Amino acid sequence: MRDVVINGVRYSAADVQVAFLGRVCPGVVELSYKESQDVNPVRVVGNRKSVGHVRGNYNVEGSITLLMEEVLGLQVSGKGSVLDLKPFTITVGLFKDGIFVKEAISNVVFKENDKQVSGGNAEGLRATLPFFASEIKPFKG
Repeated sequence: MRDVVINGVRYSAADVQVAFLGRVCPGVVELSYKESQDVNPVRVVGNRKSVGHVRGNYNVEGSITLLMEEVLGLQVSGKGSVLDLKPFTITVGLFKDGIFVKEAISNVVFKENDKQVSGGNAEGLRATLPFFASEIKPFKG
């Protein structure tokens, strides 16, 4: 059984479940995602130090590495390109420190499909697809 890397941490495939587009996807090799926001200092006239901050744009970005047969299946679903897929949700469930944690990455759309693949292992070809999403939240369901 193969390992799956989630946000830089290696897990046994038995401890991870990644699902999207209506099914659990066994071909996920790696998934990385993060939240970020713009933070800008608030300054007053005559003072070089900030007196506070304001929060700006919220972003979620990431990438998913899949076995090539999964990418080909996505291309068929997207009528020829993964870029044509309608926004979807990725649910990630994993055992972390003895607790099962489940998150939903909402409104995922792929940003690139550059067709770079890597091989050299017994599982076959892999492709990495960068994505944009609207939010990450605990999964309820």
